[in-house]
Amino acid sequence: MVYKISKGFRIWAGIFLVLILVGCNAKDKTDDAVKRSEVAASDKGVTALMPYSYYQDDENYKWSAIDTETEEVPVLSDMTRYAVWGDNLYYADGSLWLDSANASGKIVGYSLLEKNFILELSLSDIAEAVCNYAGDFAHLYINAFCADSEGNLSFIADMEDKNSEINSYLIRYAAGSEKIECVRVDEKIPGCRQKTGYNTINKLISFGDKYYVLMNNEDIYVLNSDGSLSEKLDVENPSQTIDMFVFDSGVWYSGTLVGENSIFRVSPLGESEERKRGFAVSENVMGQADNYLIVKAYVGVKLYNTDTGESTDIFNWTNVGVTDWYVDNAFALSDGSIAVICFDDEKGNVLKFIRKIEKSEDTRKELTIATMGQSNLLDRLVIKFNNSQTEYHASVRYYGSKTEFISNSDAQNKLYLDLVSGKAPDIIDIYRFDVENLVKKGLILDLGSCLDSDSEISRDDYMESILKACTIQNTLIAVPLEFTIESYAVDKKIGMEITDKNGWSFDDLTAYLRKNDGALFDGYSRFGIMNFMTDSIIERFVDMDEGKCDFQSDDFTMFLELLKDYPENINDDNFEENMVLDPVLASNFEEFQWTTHNFPEGYIIKGYPTADGEERHIIQTSDAYAVMTSSKNKDGAWAFIKFCLKSDIRNGFFSPEKNVLNDMIEYELKNEGKEQEGVNYSSTMKPFVIHYSTQEEIDEILHVMEHVKLSSYSYGEIMQIIYEETESFFAGDRSAQEVEYIIQDRVQLYLDEQD
Repeated sequence: MVYKISKGFRIWAGIFLVLILVGCNAKDKTDDAVKRSEVAASDKGVTALMPYSYYQDDENYKWSAIDTETEEVPVLSDMTRYAVWGDNLYYADGSLWLDSANASGKIVGYSLLEKNFILELSLSDIAEAVCNYAGDFAHLYINAFCADSEGNLSFIADMEDKNSEINSYLIRYAAGSEKIECVRVDEKIPGCRQKTGYNTINKLISFGDKYYVLMNNEDIYVLNSDGSLSEKLDVENPSQTIDMFVFDSGVWYSGTLVGENSIFRVSPLGESEERKRGFAVSENVMGQADNYLIVKAYVGVKLYNTDTGESTDIFNWTNVGVTDWYVDNAFALSDGSIAVICFDDEKGNVLKFIRKIEKSEDTRKELTIATMGQSNLLDRLVIKFNNSQTEYHASVRYYGSKTEFISNSDAQNKLYLDLVSGKAPDIIDIYRFDVENLVKKGLILDLGSCLDSDSEISRDDYMESILKACTIQNTLIAVPLEFTIESYAVDKKIGMEITDKNGWSFDDLTAYLRKNDGALFDGYSRFGIMNFMTDSIIERFVDMDEGKCDFQSDDFTMFLELLKDYPENINDDNFEENMVLDPVLASNFEEFQWTTHNFPEGYIIKGYPTADGEERHIIQTSDAYAVMTSSKNKDGAWAFIKFCLKSDIRNGFFSPEKNVLNDMIEYELKNEGKEQEGVNYSSTMKPFVIHYSTQEEIDEILHVMEHVKLSSYSYGEIMQIIYEETESFFAGDRSAQEVEYIIQDRVQLYLDEQD
């Protein structure tokens, strides 16, 4: 793409030395006067920090939080917006929505390096300057602000005057003279003049006192110092353009093009665009080290190689004592440390500092916890555990991802590679791992012995049915902190026609489908039906213990014939508002009402079909930790699990702990049957009001909990083979017998490989 940009915009190349980038998600900047491999001087943009090798993994060092108890660190509980220039933080202490010139808030400047305060500017002074320039106002809202190397500040603000007319203003504060000036902003720039007071200017860049660049939710604009519009830059896919920064003497923005995340360079001459791939849109630039960008990612801090487009991890947030979903922003400082603005449950917004230390400074024994990366509860527990410990330190290792899809099999293979190379974790969060296979290989420790020998907690503290569900081949693999129930409810009349038992079998369902032309699955796709019947399919046609399968059978042929008339996908044409079979997903008592509300004539919670008709519902564990038999710190691993079991940090889901579950029931029955004000849910397009559960509803759910099985991830590869190979049958390209032969061959090969 070629950009046609005004001559004024081409001055960019000559004034990048004073370029800054700030906003609510303030970014660090580039100083062309400093060589990339050197530590930056005091006057800097996206700071040329330590050489990139400093941020690479080093077996002798680790990243750790710095103790700032004895230092002057600002309280950010009332911070509403902030900006960063180099090593300095500027933040608004108080509301930026002003109703008069007598505002009580202020802009505070703080040195992140020296850890002292460098500026205090009253918002009332800003408001008074606007009044002197434009007259009295009814409301004034500061959208965004930025700073420069001299400590000068610039603001974009919307003012509503006494006649309800709204205009935007560029406000400049000179640090040396303490003088405040205002100019009116060109009306051609959308996103300003917002009466609602919501922030629509996401980024503001200052080129000294000559030019400004601002980015709203869609576009990038160049603003002259007199407030007039110089140029508008059209960006690709603006809805996903969320960051703008300076690197390698150029302005860049992050976004997507043809579905691929990248960063894009806008030439200072405005004639060309360079693209570098592999940069996630959700990642924000913290600084520069050689040809690498230091970026704040969702799970931690990364090095992004601008030459190759590849990223490597520096550290994850949990391992330095920060919960990732609490991190607002982070900034790389010129001394190699990293400043983090994050949320604390007790203090609100806080400022933390991270630096590299020699591993010998931390003498605690290391515990490694493997996870697919889905649990924020684990992050919080690890941080609390580490803060309480003098003997052990826990670190999290991600085998999955919080930001992209990684298949279960790929994650499991990564775990096996670590096992073979002697880098096995001490603990695994079992969610999405094939724990059945791990138990079969003797890799999981029986936690029953730990419970039986512990003087503080015991088996009797927990529901027997949940412990039984988490026991595989006589091995108690984990005690979940919480769980969610997955099941299926069916129209009561139809459910009784199929079988009068609580559960149902493969034969029960197929017999009913043959007689009733498949009416049970109206509104379902073929994939949805097979997913619903996974357990019964595997148990009927595969013997996991013996490693044998038999798909070349009349029963499987009949099943494929029944599925042939169902759609491949569900869309508006075949969606059924009144389904007779509906999934149940509940993490508390009220959530059962999402589904049961859909059956005005009554329902039965039948669960998943099995080979023999045994009643079965599934529990999906939330944070259930197993100990690897290869761990060299089994006592430490149990100490971590015990800490988690005794902790009160929870999400509020169903608990296997009897006392906690009884408290949940008592809370419901205190208000039995009463509607919960303001709590409205809808399921299959039917809004309704949740009520506190009745004794009858609670008894029904407790019955379900007595017939649960742990969610299994050992069937995934087999079901994937079935999904893939049956496509040719449904498309009419192969007969059922041909497909069955291929499935038989592939599944048997897979089973043989597991041995």
